Parts: sequence; C-alpha cells; structure tokens
Amino acid sequence: MKLFINYVKNIDPKVTEEAIDTSNKYFEELEKKGGEKSGTETRTENAVMKFAVAIAKWHMSKEVDKTHVTEALELFSNGMKTLGVNFKDGEMVTERTLKKTKDGKMEAIRLAYDSIKDEDGYALPRELVEKIMTYKVFANENLILVELERMKTASKISEKNKMYKISWTM
Repeated sequence: MKLFINYVKNIDPKVTEEAIDTSNKYFEELEKKGGEKSGTETRTENAVMKFAVAIAKWHMSKEVDKTHVTEALELFSNGMKTLGVNFKDGEMVTERTLKKTKDGKMEAIRLAYDSIKDEDGYALPRELVEKIMTYKVFANENLILVELERMKTASKISEKNKMYKISWTM
C-alpha cells in the first residue's frame, strides 16, 4: 500500500483542454443562472480542478480528462447539497440567487422545509424558522413568522402536535 501511495503521489497528470472546457462550461452555466461571478466561485473552480487532478492520480492516469472533471463536479455538487447549498436544475440556489427571483422568499421557505421535514412531511416551527434564516432572504425572524402565519391563514400550513406540514399545491 505504501508503494502505491508513493507512486500516486509522484504522478503529475496534465490537464487536457477538454477537461478545462468541461469545467468552464459547468461554471459558466451556474454563472448565467446565478448572476455575477464572485471570487468564491473562482476558488471553487480551482478546488474542483485540483480534485479532478487527484481523481486522475488515483486512476494512475497521465492526463486529467473530461471523465475526471465530470466525476469531480458530481462529487462537488453532492457535497454542497449536504452542506445546505441547494442546486435546482443545475442552478446553485444561494442568498444572491434567491434575492434575484420574484418568489425568493417562498423558495427559501420551500428549500428550508424540504431539507428538515420528517418522513411524514412535518417540521418543527422553530427549526423551520432557523433554517429559513440561513438563506438570508428575510431581514429578521419576525418577517418569517408573519409569512408563515399568512400561509396558515391561506390553509397552506396544517398543524399537528405543534409541528407544521406545508402544502404547496393548494
């Protein structure tokens, strides 16, 4: 195992144009959907490419090709989902993109609810408010409570055992 690890450490795969194009195309699509580019995205692009190089090394490849970048991007997307950064139809849904959408507040409520609801579709109100606040679309918790109360009045929220269940189809 030590020999393998030492061998892999010394492999220096070259990044192909196809690999660069694959990465650039992916992040250009995110940029189009999410708005202006930020330094964080540039760092993210660099990190994904470094990860693609690591994958190529693991496969003992002399080149980083499209498949390595695609695997790195897939792992990146799945990893971001576990951290609460949501992707929707290839779009990274962040504070910035939510504020740009017409229904950003409703989308923040939907994303928060979907991420914390139990198997029966219920969520604790306090946890829901805390999760919604992480999207930074509402200025404060009181505005969230007002919106949730409005949804209750419109029969979009049912309550059982001090837990909420939201119906999006009413």
